[in-house]
Amino acid sequence: MSEEKSQIQILSAVLASTRTQITVDISSILVEISVFENIENPFITGYITMVDNDRLIERMDIQGAELLTLRYKRNHSVSGIREIRHNFIIQSVEKQFKTNDMSQVVVLKCVDTEAFRSSLHNVNSAYKGEPYEIIHKLMLEYLDRDDLLTTALDNVSSKMQVIIPNLTPLASMQWIARRSITPNGFPYFFFKTAMTDEYVFTDLETLLSSPVINENNPFSDNQSAGSSNGTAKEFIIHQRTIPAQDDLHDLIRSGVIGSTNKYYDVAEGDFDVVEFNVNNDLMVDLVEMNPRQKRPSIDGELGYDDTPISRYSAKTNSYLSSAHAFNFANSYDEATGVGGNRNKIKSFASKHLLNKNPFTMVVDGENFANGSENLGVGNNIKVLTKGKTDDPEPRIDIKNSGDYLITAVNYVIKISEANKITANVACTKVASYITDRYVPVGGAR
Repeated sequence: MSEEKSQIQILSAVLASTRTQITVDISSILVEISVFENIENPFITGYITMVDNDRLIERMDIQGAELLTLRYKRNHSVSGIREIRHNFIIQSVEKQFKTNDMSQVVVLKCVDTEAFRSSLHNVNSAYKGEPYEIIHKLMLEYLDRDDLLTTALDNVSSKMQVIIPNLTPLASMQWIARRSITPNGFPYFFFKTAMTDEYVFTDLETLLSSPVINENNPFSDNQSAGSSNGTAKEFIIHQRTIPAQDDLHDLIRSGVIGSTNKYYDVAEGDFDVVEFNVNNDLMVDLVEMNPRQKRPSIDGELGYDDTPISRYSAKTNSYLSSAHAFNFANSYDEATGVGGNRNKIKSFASKHLLNKNPFTMVVDGENFANGSENLGVGNNIKVLTKGKTDDPEPRIDIKNSGDYLITAVNYVIKISEANKITANVACTKVASYITDRYVPVGGAR
């Protein structure tokens, strides 16, 4: 297949061992490249499938710490498309199976070099400052990275003073991120992007309030949607999977809908009681983040025995904490008063709410492979699925359409199919459109 017809141009795939001093470009024997990114993970993972005709695994004596450098770029005439580079460490030889007497197919499991480097260190140190400042210090000290992208400058959390308890640097950063909350009570996420190799520390409030990146090019399950030659057209969803959804019972039992929370201060001998109501404390904020998505995924006014479910205290939680351990900063689990403790519950509930309406789809990955900007995890995308087919006017399925937040992407480059790249996109939403009207170009209104 000619290079001009391929979606992705493989520039190089160099496998190197510092132990055997063997360096080989394996780009000619690649079968498939699979790269994963997730909003919960500050590292990239991957799988490399290749045909080993030359006993490469044996000659290099792969033992699990070899370096694999991948370089590729989108094969497009548009200027400004940068190459994408992955610096992987071979984590394991995942699979090997013979195809004939002379060759075998090998699958290598990979993790990015900074995650491997992090695993070699152990952090047992005291840090003080805003959460993003501590994360930045750890990145600089252990990863030699000074390029953290963050929204925390605009949504400053409270200063903390912590002693990191025997964790790797990346696990330490995740530990700090999990305790980071905006002044409005929304959690932070710390993740790494696959296509741009960036570390991002950002809050859910900013993520959900951001505009979709494909306003005039929604993803659609209308198989004829991609036929337009103009700049405004729909991208085809080749396959979609809707996992188990709307488990309200599980959310109730988790205390996400309504709960009583008791915080005992062992230092002061005092305690706070915080009642949580998902309608009053969370949903009223979530539905204001997107003006066209006003139908919340949880209706806390749903009644049982003539009482809204959000008014039931379905779970009582008790927490031990120590206040004023430090003079000028909070300790790891310390909050300021009842409002601070309420924000902790709100953060917990909003994270759980992201699991209520998951959606997974397989789409063309070519547009994601830009190299100059992250179009994957952490972005909002417009997704439209067909509604009633017997209606004279086109309609969308409000339940499964919407502005979705991308939470994970698996990019797959299939060498045998002209270097075609697909994206398996996992996403979620917290509310739905208020209208099912469909506009051919641009989608819902």
